Amino acid sequence: MKKTIAYILTAAVFSAVMSSCTAKSDDSQKEKNAVTEKTLISTEEAETSIPENTSGTAMTSTDVSASEVSTDKTDSQTTSGSSISETAALKTTSAKTEAVSSQSSQAMTTLKTTQAPTTELPVSTAPETTTEEPQKMKGIVKINWLCDGASYTLDSDGELLLLSLKIKDGIQPGDYTVSIDSREESSGNASNAYVTYESVTKRRTEFGNGIISVGASSAQSEETYSGTYMFTNLINTSGASGDTVTLPVQLSNNRQGDIGVFSFVISYDASAFEFISLEKGSAINSLSSGGTLSVNNELIPE
Repeated sequence: MKKTIAYILTAAVFSAVMSSCTAKSDDSQKEKNAVTEKTLISTEEAETSIPENTSGTAMTSTDVSASEVSTDKTDSQTTSGSSISETAALKTTSAKTEAVSSQSSQAMTTLKTTQAPTTELPVSTAPETTTEEPQKMKGIVKINWLCDGASYTLDSDGELLLLSLKIKDGIQPGDYTVSIDSREESSGNASNAYVTYESVTKRRTEFGNGIISVGASSAQSEETYSGTYMFTNLINTSGASGDTVTLPVQLSNNRQGDIGVFSFVISYDASAFEFISLEKGSAINSLSSGGTLSVNNELIPE
């Protein structure tokens, strides 16, 4: 029983001691918490505003700590502000440089434009296409005949010469004139065509042109000569494209005879006809000696 009572007392004393210790511990913890809260409040106030030490008293460790924190933040803000200011300054300088470069480029362009001479390029114009008709050409056959002597003169009428022309392909149907005249046609003197052998006298003659009827079935009839002079004319003929036609040169009214020389010129349209030949006719070939015949064909612009 005594042991039981002693054990109970001992337990009660131990419980009281533990309660006392627990209370003291709680009071000590509360004091520590209060000090910590004060320290935090002082630190926050120091971060918000660093009070100047005007009292001349020594700063506490708490004050020094708060001042250092504030100083670090101020330095950081100053450094950050300085960096921002430098960046802005660099951007401003870069913008100014670009502006100056742009102005210089514009000025150089203006200078080049002002100084460069204006060169007018030739205007390319297409050549005018004109369809020109080919120049019309005229064929000239120059004829000269000389007898071989007094026994071989022309004393009668007849066929002196045979002119052969080819009708070119594609020629329009129609009547084409072939003319005959004196070799000295510029003088207009038809008396130069014939000359007698013995007396060397010029004989006057008149001329008649011939007609080639292209595309016609027959030739036109010749006009009848009723004059008193010698008459030399071309006999009409006809033919189709591609044909070779012959125009005889006929002599009429040769009453006195004794013709030792004659000279003619025959003209034709060289765009429609092609010269083939000119030969002696039956009146000359009937002579025992046909004499000398010279022929020269030329093409000249009409």
